[in-house]
Amino acid sequence: MENLKLIQKIAWMFYKTTHIEFDDLFQEAAIAYLTSQNKYNSTRGKTTTFSWWCIKNHLVNYVKIQNAYRYPRLFIEDLKFDKPVNTSYFFENLSKPAEQIAVLINENSKELLSCNPKKAKRKINSILYQKGFSMRNIQIGMRELQISLNN
Repeated sequence: MENLKLIQKIAWMFYKTTHIEFDDLFQEAAIAYLTSQNKYNSTRGKTTTFSWWCIKNHLVNYVKIQNAYRYPRLFIEDLKFDKPVNTSYFFENLSKPAEQIAVLINENSKELLSCNPKKAKRKINSILYQKGFSMRNIQIGMRELQISLNN
């Protein structure tokens, strides 16, 4: 296979940023490369440039699909606060980000309960994002809270 280094380089770039298994990314990149060779038109530029964009776009879509399975969307209405929670035990079992999210929700509970769930989630996300949380860490923390509250 020609341009093996190109395939490895693009797969490695995605591995460093997404931490999805390198072998899976390399395999997807190789498939995208072979597909790009079938679609390549020599009048439109260099083979490697065309292949680069085809592989990159394919891997972006692959990562989106993988992240959808790894981090499913969470809605604020999925968090159930209808039963009393033993707070000392509850906070001991949470990670630091999930604990910070729980404290934020507790501190702003009156304000959050007064608005609809979508608006409440946007407020939580906005506050956490301003405090330096990434959207991915917010989703992971919210998921952890949901699991903890439902147990």
